[in-house]
Amino acid sequence: MLTYLGRRILQLVPALLGVALITFLIMRLIPGDPTDMAGGQTISEEVRAQLRAQWHLDEPLARQFWIYLTGLPRLDFGVSMRFGIPVRQLIAEYFLRSLQLGLVAFVLAVSIGITLGILAALSRGTWLDRII
Repeated sequence: MLTYLGRRILQLVPALLGVALITFLIMRLIPGDPTDMAGGQTISEEVRAQLRAQWHLDEPLARQFWIYLTGLPRLDFGVSMRFGIPVRQLIAEYFLRSLQLGLVAFVLAVSIGITLGILAALSRGTWLDRII
Protein backbone atom coordinates (compact mmCIF):
# COMPACT_ATOMS: atom_id res chain seq x y z
CA MET A 1 0.00 0.00 0.00
CA LEU A 2 2.81 2.37 0.89
CA THR A 3 4.63 1.68 -2.39
CA TYR A 4 1.41 2.33 -4.30
CA LEU A 5 1.01 5.71 -2.60
CA GLY A 6 4.65 6.51 -3.27
CA ARG A 7 4.25 5.73 -6.98
CA ARG A 8 1.09 7.84 -7.19
CA ILE A 9 2.79 10.79 -5.53
CA LEU A 10 5.75 10.46 -7.91
CA GLN A 11 3.31 10.45 -10.84
CA LEU A 12 1.71 13.59 -9.47
CA VAL A 13 4.92 15.61 -9.78
CA PRO A 14 5.15 15.57 -13.61
CA ALA A 15 1.42 16.20 -13.89
CA LEU A 16 1.67 19.29 -11.68
CA LEU A 17 4.73 20.50 -13.58
CA GLY A 18 2.82 20.04 -16.84
CA VAL A 19 -0.16 22.03 -15.56
CA ALA A 20 2.16 24.78 -14.32
CA LEU A 21 3.96 24.89 -17.68
CA ILE A 22 0.72 25.03 -19.67
CA THR A 23 -0.66 27.77 -17.42
CA PHE A 24 2.56 29.76 -17.70
CA LEU A 25 2.69 29.43 -21.49
CA ILE A 26 -0.95 30.41 -21.94
CA MET A 27 -0.34 33.58 -19.96
CA ARG A 28 2.74 34.37 -22.06
CA LEU A 29 1.01 33.67 -25.39
CA ILE A 30 -1.74 36.23 -24.80
CA PRO A 31 -1.17 39.00 -27.35
CA GLY A 32 -0.11 42.44 -26.21
CA ASP A 33 2.21 43.82 -23.61
CA PRO A 34 1.21 43.20 -19.98
CA THR A 35 2.28 46.72 -19.08
CA ASP A 36 -0.59 48.04 -21.20
CA MET A 37 -2.97 46.92 -18.44
CA ALA A 38 -1.12 49.04 -15.90
CA GLY A 39 -1.57 52.30 -17.73
CA GLY A 40 -2.41 51.69 -21.33
CA GLN A 41 -0.69 53.92 -23.86
CA THR A 42 -0.44 56.80 -21.38
CA ILE A 43 2.55 55.57 -19.37
CA SER A 44 6.05 56.57 -20.37
CA GLU A 45 8.67 54.18 -21.66
CA GLU A 46 10.68 54.57 -18.43
CA VAL A 47 7.70 53.48 -16.31
CA ARG A 48 6.99 50.68 -18.77
CA ALA A 49 10.61 49.46 -18.49
CA GLN A 50 10.43 49.72 -14.70
CA LEU A 51 7.24 47.61 -14.64
CA ARG A 52 8.78 45.03 -16.98
CA ALA A 53 11.78 44.74 -14.63
CA GLN A 54 9.56 44.58 -11.53
CA TRP A 55 7.43 41.83 -13.09
CA HIS A 56 10.54 40.01 -14.44
CA LEU A 57 9.28 40.36 -18.01
CA ASP A 58 12.71 41.51 -19.15
CA GLU A 59 14.26 38.17 -18.17
CA PRO A 60 14.51 35.06 -20.40
CA LEU A 61 11.42 32.87 -20.59
CA ALA A 62 13.12 30.00 -18.73
CA ARG A 63 14.01 32.33 -15.83
CA GLN A 64 10.44 33.69 -15.77
CA PHE A 65 9.12 30.13 -15.55
CA TRP A 66 11.54 29.33 -12.71
CA ILE A 67 10.39 32.42 -10.77
CA TYR A 68 6.77 31.40 -11.38
CA LEU A 69 7.43 27.78 -10.38
CA THR A 70 9.29 28.63 -7.16
CA GLY A 71 6.53 31.04 -6.13
CA LEU A 72 3.72 28.49 -6.43
CA PRO A 73 4.47 26.46 -3.26
CA ARG A 74 4.50 29.72 -1.25
CA LEU A 75 1.22 30.76 -2.90
CA ASP A 76 3.08 33.72 -4.39
CA PHE A 77 1.24 34.32 -7.66
CA GLY A 78 2.81 37.72 -8.18
CA VAL A 79 1.14 41.10 -8.45
CA SER A 80 -2.04 41.65 -10.42
CA MET A 81 -1.20 43.63 -13.52
CA ARG A 82 -4.68 45.09 -13.51
CA PHE A 83 -5.13 46.07 -9.85
CA GLY A 84 -1.53 46.39 -8.70
CA ILE A 85 -2.03 44.29 -5.56
CA PRO A 86 -0.85 40.73 -4.80
CA VAL A 87 -2.95 38.06 -6.52
CA ARG A 88 -3.06 36.12 -3.24
CA GLN A 89 -4.94 39.07 -1.71
CA LEU A 90 -7.47 39.04 -4.57
CA ILE A 91 -8.00 35.30 -4.19
CA ALA A 92 -8.54 35.65 -0.44
CA GLU A 93 -10.99 38.50 -1.00
CA TYR A 94 -13.21 36.55 -3.40
CA PHE A 95 -12.76 33.04 -1.97
CA LEU A 96 -15.88 33.07 0.23
CA ARG A 97 -18.07 34.32 -2.62
CA SER A 98 -16.70 31.62 -4.92
CA LEU A 99 -17.24 28.98 -2.25
CA GLN A 100 -20.85 30.11 -1.75
CA LEU A 101 -21.49 30.06 -5.48
CA GLY A 102 -19.93 26.60 -5.79
CA LEU A 103 -21.99 25.23 -2.91
CA VAL A 104 -25.23 26.62 -4.35
CA ALA A 105 -24.39 25.11 -7.75
CA PHE A 106 -23.57 21.77 -6.11
CA VAL A 107 -26.83 21.69 -4.14
CA LEU A 108 -28.84 22.58 -7.24
CA ALA A 109 -27.07 19.97 -9.38
CA VAL A 110 -27.55 17.22 -6.80
CA SER A 111 -31.18 18.16 -6.15
CA ILE A 112 -32.07 18.27 -9.83
CA GLY A 113 -30.05 15.12 -10.55
CA ILE A 114 -31.69 13.08 -7.79
CA THR A 115 -35.16 14.34 -8.73
CA LEU A 116 -34.65 13.48 -12.40
CA GLY A 117 -33.14 10.10 -11.45
CA ILE A 118 -36.16 9.21 -9.34
CA LEU A 119 -38.50 10.40 -12.08
CA ALA A 120 -36.63 8.29 -14.66
CA ALA A 121 -36.74 5.24 -12.37
CA LEU A 122 -40.49 5.63 -11.81
CA SER A 123 -41.19 5.91 -15.53
CA ARG A 124 -38.82 3.14 -16.59
CA GLY A 125 -38.88 2.27 -20.29
CA THR A 126 -41.07 5.24 -21.30
CA TRP A 127 -40.22 8.24 -23.47
CA LEU A 128 -39.68 10.32 -20.32
CA ASP A 129 -37.06 7.86 -19.10
CA ARG A 130 -35.23 8.09 -22.43
CA ILE A 131 -35.31 11.90 -22.43
CA ILE A 132 -33.99 12.13 -18.87
